[in-house]
This record gives sequence, structure tokens and C-alpha cells, in this order.
Amino acid sequence: MSAYSRSIEAGDKANAPVSSSVGTSAEIVQTFDKECRAAIIQNRHASQNLLFSFDEGVTFETIGPFGGVNETFHGKTLRLKGSAASTTYDVRTTEAQ
Repeated sequence: MSAYSRSIEAGDKANAPVSSSVGTSAEIVQTFDKECRAAIIQNRHASQNLLFSFDEGVTFETIGPFGGVNETFHGKTLRLKGSAASTTYDVRTTEAQ
């Protein structure tokens, strides 16, 4: 079972999906009122990398073209940036109640 599914089963709130694009500067995708519990991040671009950070932009991890991650995440902000302009993505998150 995925981190996202386990979070929902535990009673966390599923936030509305976010679909957009990002450039090479770090952007805050979502700031949470309460702690985020899980995130599914999908890179929808065919040739560009999507970078994400759970630690206020200190460390970024890379998702290759059409790749994705489904991770437990306990924090207040999620940041994304692309390897080039207009890197498209989808994000789904859960939040503590």
C-alpha cells in the first residue's frame, strides 16, 4: 500500500490535486495549515526533470521525465522547480486533521 493510501486510511484529509508547470526557480506549490503527511508527485514532461524539496529548498531530489514519487512527508511546505522552463507536474497531498 502506498504512503498516500496509508495516510487516507489513517484519517488524513486528501487535498485537491495541483496540476501546473514550473520553471527553474523554486516555487512553493503548497503551504499546509497543518502538517502534510504524504505526497504523490508526478513529472508530466517528456524531456525535462522535475526537482522537489521537502526541506524549504535546502535539498532537491530529481524526478526524471514521466517519473513520479509517492512518499511519506511530514512538513509544512513543498517546493518544486524544473530543469528548464515550463516543466509540467501533478501533485496530490494529504494533510493531518
